[in-house]
Amino acid sequence: MARPTKQGLDYFPFDVAFFEDRGIRAVKRRYGADGLMIYIYTLTAIYRDKGYYVKFDDDLKDDIGEVLNMDDNKIQQVINFLCERSLFDNKLFASDKVLTSHGIQLRYQKAKAETGKKRDIEVDERLWVLKKEETESFIKLAHFEGFPRKNLSFSRNNESFSREKSLNKSKVKESKVNEMSGADAHAHHDNDIKMVSVSIGRELTHGEKCAVKMWRQSLGMSGEMIALACDRCVTYKGQFITAYVNAILQKWHRQGICTVEQANAADGVLSNNKQDKSLTDHDELEKLAFKNL
Repeated sequence: MARPTKQGLDYFPFDVAFFEDRGIRAVKRRYGADGLMIYIYTLTAIYRDKGYYVKFDDDLKDDIGEVLNMDDNKIQQVINFLCERSLFDNKLFASDKVLTSHGIQLRYQKAKAETGKKRDIEVDERLWVLKKEETESFIKLAHFEGFPRKNLSFSRNNESFSREKSLNKSKVKESKVNEMSGADAHAHHDNDIKMVSVSIGRELTHGEKCAVKMWRQSLGMSGEMIALACDRCVTYKGQFITAYVNAILQKWHRQGICTVEQANAADGVLSNNKQDKSLTDHDELEKLAFKNL
């Protein structure tokens, strides 16, 4: 009987530019060394077992807590933040508490290729986020039991592997596009509120929730962008200031910036120079932030 192919890795590469990554620095600012240790521990759990993902369940949370001597609340907060910063795939986590990412899977298949063994490795197609052209020939997509069918929506980068799935998806989208518009808007708002609450570390007031709604509706900013602006506000001002966040978002809107990648590339840091009048004239900015509410 053939010996089963080992799924996980004995070691994984650690990027020397790890601490230069903006997401990592954001985790460090928010949670200090504890946040970095939780991230690194989770990476070891991913690469050690399945190799390309891990389920964030009570067992994993208990292991992290025991090894790192941290409480469940902090662990959960850090994992949520890591997903919002795209260090883990936010959609897979929201759907099934699965932790993985594009970079993790690239490193996984590269490590497997470097072993020199060309045995085929089966991976769950619903959890594989790499595109067809990025996937090595020895990686074979399969349907594994244990995850609900709804996860098929998260194999978005692998639709070319299954024409039938793509056709079914299009039919469902066509039939529901009209009825979902109102529900989508409400879901977006709820998700924005959750993301901002996690970013500033507390529940939002009614006025702050209204501001978040206005930022999406008037400026077209996603919850991810709003949360990024809030994080920068907390970083540079030491607290959440609605007017300051509004100034950041207004600035990005004027510059045509609408993604996290664009914001990071354009701003780098929002400017440690706190003499910038557009970011410090809080009376005027407060009026601007709420004039359309």
